[in-house]
Amino acid sequence: MRKAPPKSILAYANANRPAEMFEDLFYSTLSAFRSRKMLGVRKPFKFRNKLVTFDSTTITLALEAFPWAEYRSKKGGVKLHVLLDNADLMPEFVCMTVARDNDCKGLDKINLKAGTIVTLDRGYNDFQQFGEWTEKGVYFVTRMKVNIKHYILRRRVPPHNKHILADQTIILTGARADKCSHDLRLVRSIDPETGEIIDILTNNHTGSIHN
Repeated sequence: MRKAPPKSILAYANANRPAEMFEDLFYSTLSAFRSRKMLGVRKPFKFRNKLVTFDSTTITLALEAFPWAEYRSKKGGVKLHVLLDNADLMPEFVCMTVARDNDCKGLDKINLKAGTIVTLDRGYNDFQQFGEWTEKGVYFVTRMKVNIKHYILRRRVPPHNKHILADQTIILTGARADKCSHDLRLVRSIDPETGEIIDILTNNHTGSIHN
């Protein structure tokens, strides 16, 4: 194309074509590039399992133009949920909800295969989802909220000369703990630069912690 099409043409296309068409176009194009290995391959991690990351971001909208998107007294917005494939940094899945929805709203829309490792921040601490993933053989890795109650079943010896303070097998207790009655793994580490204590929660009990 020698020049960009007029804005009126794009506006007409957006107004008269269903969003599903653009969704199908995106995924079919992504699939074509991946099958031809045209996206490149990143190898920053050495995992046998497929590694994905799930997160969301809020996009601010003008409340006058999008009154349905109100989530604060004077602001509008939508929340974009993205499942990122860490192999090529391209999205496996994208969905949009209203901004006032909880981050966990997007979890029930993704379908992960057994053996996949999904990383999330602590805003996604959802016991029911953790239980379902564990039963399906999907591994999750997330930061655990400080107010989550748990009971220590077993303690592992942490590796020497590393930043791991504790490696424990735990079971969740307290409210809604019945939604995930499986044994989980809690790894406590310290950030060598800031001194911050970080609690990592996962359902993967195999392998050692290296960093």
